Amino acid sequence: MSGPAEPVLGLCPSAPHRAVLGLMAVALGRPCPASLPSDLNASAPEQIAAIANQGHAQTILHSAFVRLPELGNALPRDLLIYFAEMQRANADRNQQAVAQMREIAGILTAHQIPIMALKGAADVLDPLHDIPAHRYISDLDLLVPADRAAEAARLLRAEWGLPDEDQDAGPHHHLPQIISPAHLFTVELHVRPGSDAVSGVLLPDQMFARAERVEGMLIPCPEDRLLHHVLHGMELRHETATLNLRLLADHVQYRLRMPQETRNQALTRLDATGHGDWLRDLDRLADAMLGLKPSGWAAQALIRFGDPQAAMRRDTLFWARHYLRRLGTSATYRRHIMRKVFSPAAWAEFFHFHRERRGRFK
Repeated sequence: MSGPAEPVLGLCPSAPHRAVLGLMAVALGRPCPASLPSDLNASAPEQIAAIANQGHAQTILHSAFVRLPELGNALPRDLLIYFAEMQRANADRNQQAVAQMREIAGILTAHQIPIMALKGAADVLDPLHDIPAHRYISDLDLLVPADRAAEAARLLRAEWGLPDEDQDAGPHHHLPQIISPAHLFTVELHVRPGSDAVSGVLLPDQMFARAERVEGMLIPCPEDRLLHHVLHGMELRHETATLNLRLLADHVQYRLRMPQETRNQALTRLDATGHGDWLRDLDRLADAMLGLKPSGWAAQALIRFGDPQAAMRRDTLFWARHYLRRLGTSATYRRHIMRKVFSPAAWAEFFHFHRERRGRFK
């Protein structure tokens, strides 16, 4: 009986990018790609570290060297220690996220405000990966009822000794970030699960009605969780065929663990709003990690992953079109821009966002 097929990553034109994909595949329990040893030998260690960091996969790769220690022979010991420490530290970091969410839940539920963990916050409470420390999160995305959101923000700010600031979400789907020096994670209180594309499929009232309880918090039901993963992950990546390592690693887990009936129901809901290809294409990309030849969007994503300069140019054009579309189609967005156009803080935030995005192309 033949075993699992090895990942099919040959379309990626860059040895260090293929090496990171191959290491991630091994870390996720897949067979070792035949090209991985030669790709590692052809890659500078700092390239591997930069690519992994850019895609939030630095917490995953240590598991590849645990499964196949001989892969470490091609890399300096310092890099192996780095990946091991990133995974160990992330396990501690995720426990701090759980503790912070428990604290938030205690504050808000005392005032009968329901709260739901979204995206990575849900993944920390109910791990998607066999090794929970694989999942890196940057902040806590928490959904609360829109009519209680401003109150929830005031309660958290008061409890944490923070000034009471403007709680107007404007056209955004979340209130201004809550940053507490005493807490590790920034908090985003969402009034909707995401942008218009996300909220067109996932309605807050329905999400709360279908939610599950974990660690004293609500998390989306499996179908809604898969939908949020696809919609949020692909909205800004599908048009440019952009491969994100963390999104791909998560989707491999969904591909292996999610019952087919749940996946079919999610696809039906996506098709109803014209976003079914986001799931189909992400499936094909995950299938490349599972040993199937990629085609279409997935093939383009692998090719473009290995050409970061071209990917950055496409990303810049995408954002220019994105802003022009919103200005042309949304009166709410135009009013928001007019309020912010003379704000130095708003311009600083804008330039920080795009400097950070450009820095992601390694």
